Amino acid sequence: MMRRRFQSLPIASKLRVVITAACVIVIFLTGLALMVAETLILRNRMVAALDARANVVSANAAAAVMFHSPHDAEEILRAGGTDEGVVAATIFDEHGAEFARYLATPAEPPIAPPGSPHQHVFTVNDVTVWTPMQTADHRAIGTLAVRRTLGTLYERLAIFGGVTVAVTLAAGALAWVLSHFLQRIFSAPVLTLARAAESVTGSRDFSARVPVAGTDELAQLAHAFNIMLGAVQASHAETKVLYAQLEAHARQLETRVQERTAELQAAYRELEAFSYSVSHDLRSPLRSINGFTEALLEDGENRLSTDSVQHARRVIAAVGRMNRLIDGLLDFSRLSKRELRAETIDLHALARDVVAELSADTARRNVEVSVAALSPCFGDPTLIRQVLVNLVSNAFKYSRERDPALISISEELIDGTGRRAYVVRDNGAGFDMQHAGRLFQVFERLHDARQFEGTGIGLATSKRIVERHGGRIWAEATPGKGAAFFFTLALPDTTAPALPVAALRAG
Repeated sequence: MMRRRFQSLPIASKLRVVITAACVIVIFLTGLALMVAETLILRNRMVAALDARANVVSANAAAAVMFHSPHDAEEILRAGGTDEGVVAATIFDEHGAEFARYLATPAEPPIAPPGSPHQHVFTVNDVTVWTPMQTADHRAIGTLAVRRTLGTLYERLAIFGGVTVAVTLAAGALAWVLSHFLQRIFSAPVLTLARAAESVTGSRDFSARVPVAGTDELAQLAHAFNIMLGAVQASHAETKVLYAQLEAHARQLETRVQERTAELQAAYRELEAFSYSVSHDLRSPLRSINGFTEALLEDGENRLSTDSVQHARRVIAAVGRMNRLIDGLLDFSRLSKRELRAETIDLHALARDVVAELSADTARRNVEVSVAALSPCFGDPTLIRQVLVNLVSNAFKYSRERDPALISISEELIDGTGRRAYVVRDNGAGFDMQHAGRLFQVFERLHDARQFEGTGIGLATSKRIVERHGGRIWAEATPGKGAAFFFTLALPDTTAPALPVAALRAG
């Protein structure tokens, strides 16, 4: 809480608090250190004085101890106890037994026997000194113990502490007053910068400048702020020019988009007219050609030569190919207009259904077809079925010269990226990879039409369907060793477990 309140204070108040607190802490710690030093000095002086007093009393009481006169010894102790602060004194014989004692008051506890001579012990209220007693020939005859209160010490410390507190308070007040004036020197330039920044932010007037006084760090900060404002002002002016240019380009682009949209609409109408012409105007003469040719065969087959009959049948076959070509063109043109009806597709079941349908036309061939586990995909079932029909029918067609023909539909990972690709493989004619780029173009064929029939539209249709689903399609092949067609589609569940990895080239 205190930290939050301090952080919310203005800079001027923070400076006053910091300066005052620093001064108070320094002076208080200095006084505390002096009090500790004074305490140590006073303790040493008291021990030295008490030891000297004990030596005098010991010399006076030595004769009483030697002649075993406790009464005389107590008188000497009582006379020595008149010294201010001495509250107890005791003489112990050479065996540690108490010989004579002096107590300032009956409530004063007696002094314990010495643990060893030449020692002193401080307690909270007093200090006790044990001094050995000797004869003139330095023979030990006992020990003298003297106890003195610490009242003098505490009186000195109280005076010292009072002076320290008074000096600390005075220094704190003086520091507070001085900091009030000193903070203006430091906070005034900072506040000026803050007000200038707020004004620039609010009014967007980048021409404002902060007055610079002096050469210290704050003056350098103000100078840098002015330089920044100049750079921002120049950038703002440049931005206005760029914005104006951008608006002009946007208007031009909008005009161009409208023009291109009109052109596309016109092209779309022309494409619709072309589709109508193809489906009606072009089919009508084809139907006539086919009808008259069939009538010619029915009416005059017995009167026509063998070559004439073969020519008539070739005309009928050509009309059939032309009809299939027209159907393919119409389907290809409708792909861009058809609305996608996307849903989750069981691609494994769909692939098995397509294989069963196409296998009916190859009952006399030795064909082995395998459909591996396929992950579900997301797309238009009708269009995805058309992709499978095109790819699987191509596999049947281009492998018909193999015995047995091997066709597989499976799923693999692409380059370990986790993206699945569906694959249709065969061991058929294959093709040269140098011409792979032409595979998915309309009317492009890599094989002779007399060897493998077709319109050249199926793969282009498959490519457009896959791309409309956000995927891609490519092929890999080796002449005479078969081909593999890969395509990707959106998955309904990207967390589905992956099938075994097979590293592929993204053709």
